[in-house]
Formats: sequence, C-alpha cells, structure tokens
Amino acid sequence: MEAEPVELQVRLSSDLALGWRRQPSGELALVGDLQRLSRSHQVAPLLGRLTRSYAARAALRDAALLLPTGSVHLDR
Repeated sequence: MEAEPVELQVRLSSDLALGWRRQPSGELALVGDLQRLSRSHQVAPLLGRLTRSYAARAALRDAALLLPTGSVHLDR
C-alpha cells in the first residue's frame, strides 16, 4: 500500500485509516485503501454516513448558489 499525504486523517484501528486530501478546487477528497476498508463491518456504515452527509451539504451549497434568495427547510 502506497501512503499519500493527507490534510486530515482518522485512524480507525492499527491498520485502517481514512484521510482527506485537499483538491485544487479547495474541496476535500476522501482517500483510503477502499478494498481493505470495505471488508470492515464497522467502516461500511461510517462511509455510508459520510457519503450521505457530504451529498446533503453539496446539495445545500448548490441550492444556495442557484437560489440565493430562497430558503431551505430540512425534515427528518
């Protein structure tokens, strides 16, 4: 496994870690050994929550850019 420099790292266990690398656009990109991470029963739900949260934030950001005078209400 080749190590990549990351700006933020979360160590999940001695051999599992998630990292985020800054993209040229300024956004953070998730990096990790996806094959190893996908075998962990504890990591799969975490990745799902991270993905859903990122998608929700991206949708809200895009809505704010497209509809600057609008308002957004979230229901659970």
